[in-house]
Amino acid sequence: MRQAIQAKDPVLLRAKLEAYRGEMLDRLSEEPGFWLALLEDRVAPRLNSASEPARARSLFAAAKAAAEHNDLATVRKLVRDIFELLPDEDKADNPFRAHII
Repeated sequence: MRQAIQAKDPVLLRAKLEAYRGEMLDRLSEEPGFWLALLEDRVAPRLNSASEPARARSLFAAAKAAAEHNDLATVRKLVRDIFELLPDEDKADNPFRAHII
């Protein structure tokens, strides 16, 4: 990033920042706290807009329990399942989506 700043190259800087963001999210996605925060902040408010709200709430509860037990593979699967039930605008509004799928 320093090189891009010194060169005053906004295209290179954006590319470096995006790479850094991706690396940061990859590392965060290995932490149960990341998933708990994602569930509470991004998923919970959207459950009622799901095509099957009761199923989405059930999946949410299971994902939260899995995160609390450090079962990240199960959390990822359940969060993907929840996102499949959400309207497209809710899916598009999630900046973490690429790291969930």
